[in-house]
Amino acid sequence: MDIEKLIESAEHCDLGDCANCPSCGRVCCKERTMGELAREVKRLQAENEKLRDELERVKRENETIKQFLQNWHEGEED
Repeated sequence: MDIEKLIESAEHCDLGDCANCPSCGRVCCKERTMGELAREVKRLQAENEKLRDELERVKRENETIKQFLQNWHEGEED
């Protein structure tokens, strides 16, 4: 189930609105929805951590290039 449907299911579970829930009719729908949401949150947290690491790497790389260009430009002025 995609994340939007999981969120919608969780909202319906919270309201007790089973009739309009996308998970309606599934065995143990509340438990399965919450379990799937927990797994999706963990997956998104891991992905977010990877993206943060990549961002930091790119920032460091950018700073290195910036310093190189500044040094090169200063050398051209001499």
